[in-house]
Amino acid sequence: MATYEEIKQELTKADARLDEYKGVKLNELEDELMKGEYNEKQEKRLEKRIDELKEEKKRLVKDMDDWKGQAVKLQNALVAFGGGEGAIKRKAIEVDEIDQVNYFKRLKDASPPSAYARRGDRGWPSGQCGNNPLYLNHRPKAASGNPIAIYHPVFETFVQDCQTAVPTDEVYKFVLELTEEMSDPFPDEDARINAFHHLLETIGIKLNKIVITNCTTDGSVLTKDGSMLVINLEVKPELGEGNGCPYIQDITYYGKKVADYLEGREALRLPCFVLYLAGPFLGIAGVIHTKNKIVADPLVGPLPLMFLQYDREQMTQIARMFTALKSAHNTLYKYYDENLETGPQSLWPYCHSFYYQTKKVEFEYIQQLESTKLLFIVKTKQSNDNIDLPQRLLVKFTETYGVSVHQFCAAHGFAPKFFGCQQLSQRWKIIVMEYLDDYVNLYNVVSAKVDWGIVTKKITEIVKQIYDAGYVHGDLRKVNILYREGKDRSVNLALVDFNWADQIGKAVYPPFLNT
Repeated sequence: MATYEEIKQELTKADARLDEYKGVKLNELEDELMKGEYNEKQEKRLEKRIDELKEEKKRLVKDMDDWKGQAVKLQNALVAFGGGEGAIKRKAIEVDEIDQVNYFKRLKDASPPSAYARRGDRGWPSGQCGNNPLYLNHRPKAASGNPIAIYHPVFETFVQDCQTAVPTDEVYKFVLELTEEMSDPFPDEDARINAFHHLLETIGIKLNKIVITNCTTDGSVLTKDGSMLVINLEVKPELGEGNGCPYIQDITYYGKKVADYLEGREALRLPCFVLYLAGPFLGIAGVIHTKNKIVADPLVGPLPLMFLQYDREQMTQIARMFTALKSAHNTLYKYYDENLETGPQSLWPYCHSFYYQTKKVEFEYIQQLESTKLLFIVKTKQSNDNIDLPQRLLVKFTETYGVSVHQFCAAHGFAPKFFGCQQLSQRWKIIVMEYLDDYVNLYNVVSAKVDWGIVTKKITEIVKQIYDAGYVHGDLRKVNILYREGKDRSVNLALVDFNWADQIGKAVYPPFLNT
């Protein structure tokens, strides 16, 4: 395979050739129309050449992705087999730089927000429905990433406030005016935008239209220095009108802004709230730039901004939503002005420490173990040298966890050592455990090398011990059993993933179980 730089140069040339032929086509068609000599055959020849150049560009992009994949595998191998820290860091920096340059180019080259929000040739299906979606925004299902709540606490706080906040009289008055006005028909989209701007300003959120890569937003709140988005608004005149999905269009504005802002700079998280209003229906999502890509999660709504005289609960819910938004707006504005986290670790989840035996242990992220699991290999900092812990640990983000079951299994030698559980928010917690780098997942073990009779016997013994202690694991599949063969061909097993583990009679499966 050619080197990354060679492929990059070829891709630049391919882009230039494609632009050249597009220009030739437009110029020739214009000349022919002016002369009244339209030539359909000539147009088809140019269109065929443009299609060929598009295919060449696709091939080069695939080669770049393959090259990056090889680099990532090498980095993972260095980590797994204990390669020198210097080698790992050099390879990590190299891969990160490639990822960032290539990703920002994709963001810039993507269709304008209004076009990307649609379903045509230049619309979101072309950028989202594949192995390398532009945004991890759940459209489609495969284009999903880590939850944004683990990257900045403002998002989880916002969700909780939407459920429990106590609105002020000021907010209740605002909601009355808002629901009365948003229920009305507006002559056009701009009229609805202006009305929403005016009303939102009464609770301290001032929106202004700004230009991002030659496209004008429907309203934005910028940081104090004007460099980045705190809130962005996308409006459609009514549901079903306005050509495209306002949720996707809003995220695309953010993506264009991130690509412009971070080009040539150190990468940063850059949390933001996006509001999408279609007629009187308002939804709010959170969006953030992470180590891998831009990730977005819907957080609340869409809720009807209509005056519902006999639905006090829904009117109160709207008031809570704007109370939460006002607080989140203030939090993010202050974050960008005073507390903006920088450096390579800023692209990882925001939690960088836990308490072990009453002592604070700080750590740095090395890599995510699997893209579909919230498991991260971390390295403890040198300042923790007086604490008896391995240098490498495994950190798991989860909403539920059978701590007592894990501790029991670890004490009996068939689970990773348990080092701590720390609550991050009402919803999220981290579990810190031993990183078993010399074990492999039983699902991936080559069958010919395993004495399945011994393995089955050991698993049966383990399950009996757990059951006799009054516990159940809840998810005892091959993927949750780690395997290691000793020098004397002895078999060692370790159970993992105690998310559903609990006491017998208390453990229940989640309602949305993917079977």
